[in-house]
Amino acid sequence: MRAADREDTGFLEVGARCHTCGTGSFLPHRCRSCGHSYCDEHAGRAHGCEARRPRPAPLRCPLCERVLRAPAGAAADALVSEHLDSGCTSHLPPAPAAAGCCATNCRAQPTVPLRCARCGKATCVQHRQPEKHQCGALAPRAATATATAAGTIPARAVVVRAG
Repeated sequence: MRAADREDTGFLEVGARCHTCGTGSFLPHRCRSCGHSYCDEHAGRAHGCEARRPRPAPLRCPLCERVLRAPAGAAADALVSEHLDSGCTSHLPPAPAAAGCCATNCRAQPTVPLRCARCGKATCVQHRQPEKHQCGALAPRAATATATAAGTIPARAVVVRAG
């Protein structure tokens, strides 16, 4: 935009104009395929991007029907053959990590697991306190408190924990 146009319209050079309709947008959407900027109305598939590359269909085993993880440049036939020869155990994507609660006998699978600040384990809302989930980091602190109460460690002693 020229300086003269900016003075006439009062439009700042912030954001971009939609490639389809020319509407000025302070928060434009940039298409990853064609690189043009678009307003909210023409963002995504609405602008009919011709540069958009279709995703290849995932490679599936004909026997177990699971999706196979293919390294870049690997031949599909050889990969499926290796997978079948292994008894349908090779070239599988890694299993998602279990994010269940670490407390004994708790089967909760929280959508957003909480992490204990002391031991770093995933917990549910009910077991988020260290005392509720048998936190491994509690044992040293409890032992130090017991020893201080018994008089075996001076009250002003500095306790250094290995890191």
